[in-house]
Amino acid sequence: MVGTGRLLIPLLEAGLNVEGIDASPDMLACCRKHCLERGLEPVIYQGEVENLDLPGKYNAIVVTFGSFMLLSRSAAIAALQAFARHLEPQGLIFIRHVLKFTKQSVSGFP
Repeated sequence: MVGTGRLLIPLLEAGLNVEGIDASPDMLACCRKHCLERGLEPVIYQGEVENLDLPGKYNAIVVTFGSFMLLSRSAAIAALQAFARHLEPQGLIFIRHVLKFTKQSVSGFP
């Protein structure tokens, strides 16, 4: 889900301590390449989010909806359960979703 690093890289550049995961070795290689070009050293793991088994716990987990919606229903449920197991007690899960509204899609709403 880290993909090319589109979300990970700006967070690293902002000085945040972030890690990422992706099932695709090709996407991880692409992310590493983009990070290397910027002098960044990412901590990224290969694996599927529904089978998440990482060494630490996190204050926040951020998921882009575009990636999340590619999961089957059962995989999405397993992923949410895995995320919850990897959160610190007061940790939060952010699922980034952008809605595109048109006049037709909101007609009938006050």
